[in-house]
Amino acid sequence: MPERRRPPRAAGQARAGWSLTSISFVGEVHGYAKQGAAYGYTRKLGYHPLLATPADTGEVLHIRLRKGSANTSRGILRFCDD
Repeated sequence: MPERRRPPRAAGQARAGWSLTSISFVGEVHGYAKQGAAYGYTRKLGYHPLLATPADTGEVLHIRLRKGSANTSRGILRFCDD
């Protein structure tokens, strides 16, 4: 099946629509004095941040750092309001 490609946009041409992706993951940390780090479902000490990125570029637009034991959906509504 042939790959579908978008036609290139002219300089300054606005996008018709865009998609925002929110990502959560557990970032492992090491050491004793890590404020906010906790053991979560991965059983590793770390943080569980939320990231907002455009689906097409992957650049980070917004980030919120949460403790490692936070549920994946914790604070997502407030995060989207920011």
